[in-house]
Amino acid sequence: MVKKSLSVILIVFFVLFFSFSALAQENLARETFSRPPFTLIFQQETEHFRGLLIFYPGGRVNPEAYFWFGEKIAQHDFLVAVVDFPFNLGVLAPNRARAVHRFLLNEGWSWEGQPIIGGHSLGGAMAARFADNNPVGGLFLWAAYPPSWTDLTDAEFPVLVLMAENDGLATTKDVEKGITQLPPQSRVHLIQGGIHSFFGRYGLQKGDGEPEITPEEQETQIFEVMFEFLKDNFK
Repeated sequence: MVKKSLSVILIVFFVLFFSFSALAQENLARETFSRPPFTLIFQQETEHFRGLLIFYPGGRVNPEAYFWFGEKIAQHDFLVAVVDFPFNLGVLAPNRARAVHRFLLNEGWSWEGQPIIGGHSLGGAMAARFADNNPVGGLFLWAAYPPSWTDLTDAEFPVLVLMAENDGLATTKDVEKGITQLPPQSRVHLIQGGIHSFFGRYGLQKGDGEPEITPEEQETQIFEVMFEFLKDNFK
């Protein structure tokens, strides 16, 4: 029993060690706050952040499932806040981005422009809802579309929509219908062979489609399209 406990401790130690080592090599840091609850990911030597990205996770998905993206984009001088919600449901606190924004300003953080908000699935829908009633610099939706009562067709901020070809939960038909509620100049990208579950690192979701690409290939596309969108709109 002692040997088994020791083995578990050693495994946990090495996982944590190499996780922190990877962050250190990339000069990244993560800070977790409780009021409001969110995790901030940033590059430690950055003196001037190009923008603040506020990310709303998918419904019932642990926010850590999206740290992979935060860590990649933070290397390009963006400040990334991955939000926690009650019971991991954005619908229970759709305006939490407002509290995150206010908290960071009060703590002395600074960046260019209004926050760029977005998210995955239910989180993306709640991000669109937030953008309809609050000043934002941009909106990105991953396998998501605005709630039916939301009208963003006249919005002047840039919008990016990512959808996966084999998504069994937010189908391309559903997403395309939702695009009619967005500005006509919105960017739309289809991930060929992708699925709903590969937007985050949380395992396969019941009801999802069959992937024709690997999670790594989907993440590469997500990052490349997102980075192009951010680079073009937020200098």
